[in-house]
Amino acid sequence: MRRYPVLIVSLLFSTLLWAEETVSSQDIYTQQCSRCHKLPDASSRTFSQWQLIIDVMQHIIQIKGESPLSDAEKQQVLAHLQQRARQENTEEKNHGADVFVARCTLCHQRPEPDMLTPMQWKMIMRLMQVRMQQAGVPQLNEQEFELVQSYLIEQANQ
Repeated sequence: MRRYPVLIVSLLFSTLLWAEETVSSQDIYTQQCSRCHKLPDASSRTFSQWQLIIDVMQHIIQIKGESPLSDAEKQQVLAHLQQRARQENTEEKNHGADVFVARCTLCHQRPEPDMLTPMQWKMIMRLMQVRMQQAGVPQLNEQEFELVQSYLIEQANQ
């Protein structure tokens, strides 16, 4: 008779330990990402775009003096997003477009690439680098800058 309470307590304790260890990727995504902003629809971007966004967000969190996701948490969030991300069309794959969507939509709505001329996009690209620096958002590196600018000029209103 005395063994049953010990058994019940042991089962409850091991269940609590198991529950703590099995935080889902959905939970991490929801808890961590909603600390600062409304959760976006995961299917609104491709997985490549999400990878870029998560890297930039990690950097922004560090700049704010907060703790970024651990490597394990980052992998779980990426796994969650990969399952729900919009499928990439390999025929239309354009890394410049991915960087454009991932980086520019962090702060504002995505502008249509054909709304400006190539010369206007070149001026906007330089201006946005300055604005990102002023806002404490990581600037595009040289490769990202060239990819985005080439994509925009290719799509621009001639």
